[in-house]
Amino acid sequence: MATSNKQSCPYALHRAMEHQSEGALDAGAVDKTTIQTLLLVNVILTPVIGEVGVNVLFKRSLHLTSRTFPWLTMAENHGDTGDLLASLSARLAGRDTNEAVEASSALLVGFTELLATLIGDSLVKTLLGSLSASLAPSSNKHETTPEQDTTS
Repeated sequence: MATSNKQSCPYALHRAMEHQSEGALDAGAVDKTTIQTLLLVNVILTPVIGEVGVNVLFKRSLHLTSRTFPWLTMAENHGDTGDLLASLSARLAGRDTNEAVEASSALLVGFTELLATLIGDSLVKTLLGSLSASLAPSSNKHETTPEQDTTS
């Protein structure tokens, strides 16, 4: 999972950002897609590891990512995930587009890798596999299946 995530996460994130910004990719689109993705991760993982668990993993992955992107460094006094995401949002929106994409990708990959060390690759794939579909452009989500074609 970790190796395939490093290769597919930036591509999926970049495609989602381009789609949401209707081709005019900027730091605002990067910010919006990253925060939306992290909110989805929070919703998916909270029933499994709890809100505190998700928050701790997020803080740790943010700390590790800030080694490469020092501008992501945040004070430890953020109480909940909402505060952290608001702070991350402001930091991403104020950066160069390419730098924001790289930092977002590194953060999401780092989070996934930390999670995989705790619960295993298989469970991460099961839990977060639907995330790839949610990042896909909406035109891909509404394709008909063979079952739908036969009922039409």
